[in-house]
Amino acid sequence: MSRRKGQIYSAEQKTRIVLELLKEEQTTSQIASKYKIISQSLSKWKQQFLNNASLAFDVGGVTKTYRDEIEELKSENDGLAKALGKVTIKVEFVEKKLKSLDLCNKRAMIESKHKYLSISEQCNIFGISRSHYYYKPAPMSQENIELLHKIDEIATDNSEYGYRFIYEQLKEFIAALKSNRLFSKSLENKYAGKFTRVDELELSDKQSVRGYLKGYDKEVIIVRRVFTNKDGSIGILNLICSDITLDGDTISTIYEK
Repeated sequence: MSRRKGQIYSAEQKTRIVLELLKEEQTTSQIASKYKIISQSLSKWKQQFLNNASLAFDVGGVTKTYRDEIEELKSENDGLAKALGKVTIKVEFVEKKLKSLDLCNKRAMIESKHKYLSISEQCNIFGISRSHYYYKPAPMSQENIELLHKIDEIATDNSEYGYRFIYEQLKEFIAALKSNRLFSKSLENKYAGKFTRVDELELSDKQSVRGYLKGYDKEVIIVRRVFTNKDGSIGILNLICSDITLDGDTISTIYEK
């Protein structure tokens, strides 16, 4: 007869049953039926009991063996703990150094196809957000580049003056203009919302026209420059000048300087 499903015997119960079996007062089948255990399990318990019986007479030796193993594991664990501590200190030192780098260097050091670390994990190590990593600044417009060059020129030639002087100087400017900017030849048309694209103005080389640029309050001069490129193609450059007293030749000469 098999034992009841889910029935579990403790080590103490197994020992008592095996001792009863060793008395040989009953057969293996009888004891198996009595305790509802299959004969194979009972024979297995008996063999396991006999194989380990000598331990009962060498408790000190067994205890010493386990004690030595425990001490060995403890010593190994202490060594691993110290090694882990050193690695942790090194990692913290490196992370601190990495986080002190500027944003440009941090972004350059991130590997988008790293085998083990995701971009998010690398960003966390460097102390930056993923948006900072993916951010790409918009290219500076030609007008802004021209403005920066003008500021640099004024500051270099007049290093003794401050930003107020530079601001006053910038009120009069000459710069390249995008062809799609909108232009009105009169104040009346400007207020009426009537504008023409700069590249659609009928102007010859160095010819100028006064008027109003959309988005800019003061009257300006637009000058058309026509030139031949190295490959033989014709290039067109539109200039804007805030000084309405200048003519097209003068504006062109100043810009080329």
